Amino acid sequence: MSIPAGWYDDGSGHQRWWDGTRWTEHVAPPQPFNPPAQTFTPPSGFTPPSPAGPPPWAMSGAYGPPAASGHPLSASATAPGVSPLGWVALAASVVGAVLAFVPLLAAFGALVLVAGIVLSIVALVRPGVKWPGITGLIVSVLGLVVAGIVLVVSFVGATLTGISEGMSRDWPGPVDSSSSAPVDAQTVEWWEVEVGDCLASDQPYYDENGRVVLVPCDTPHGEEVYYEYDMIQQEFPGDGDTEAEAEAACRSAFADFVGVPYEESALSLSGYWPSQESWDSGDRMVQCTVYDGWSEVTGTLAGAAR
Repeated sequence: MSIPAGWYDDGSGHQRWWDGTRWTEHVAPPQPFNPPAQTFTPPSGFTPPSPAGPPPWAMSGAYGPPAASGHPLSASATAPGVSPLGWVALAASVVGAVLAFVPLLAAFGALVLVAGIVLSIVALVRPGVKWPGITGLIVSVLGLVVAGIVLVVSFVGATLTGISEGMSRDWPGPVDSSSSAPVDAQTVEWWEVEVGDCLASDQPYYDENGRVVLVPCDTPHGEEVYYEYDMIQQEFPGDGDTEAEAEAACRSAFADFVGVPYEESALSLSGYWPSQESWDSGDRMVQCTVYDGWSEVTGTLAGAAR
């Protein structure tokens, strides 16, 4: 027997249309549930409760409702500041860098810069802003480089100055003589000076008139003439070449007069040689003198062997 067409439960809780032979795609919309109305009839003698009172937190002296989770709105995080040690490191680096540019203070500046590096490193590992420590570290390293350059240049300059002064002591230029000559002294023209003559200590070389003050060698004196010769060039060789030739000749003749090579002697040598002006006037003479740089000499230095 066949089931007549109509709306039936298809087993899923929905009402689906049965056409008499099979289920179709038509589904009935769900029907609203209308429960039966109920009325409450209070029993006799029932008294309704009083209205609810205020919430607990509205009562005087009570705490308010729970606050939202998290930090209070009034609280704010404090940003870390600059560590005082960072400022000290930066100041030391700047001061050391300035001192590094002063030759006389470069060594002290280098010590200050080393201290600045140490303080900068310590400041970097401590809490706080890092830029003063970083800046101090960079300035200190650059300052040390500058200090090193200044110290090297100063050392080389001092060495060259010492060499130059040593050469100047060996080869002094003409200066004015004193106005008064020593006792038993005689003043002669410079071209009249001969080997064996001794020069007074208080002049010591040429005066403004090109004259030389001589004293007996058995009295205290400064220099003693031990060698002289005439240059043979036709043209003036120049100040530098003239001096170089004169020095070489005086060094070569030193050992024959004193008795020991100049390099091994405690004595010093000096000399006179032509200038451009005197060369043009016919001067070709080179004169070599020996002296004790520590004291006056009494007597000849010939054969002194010292």
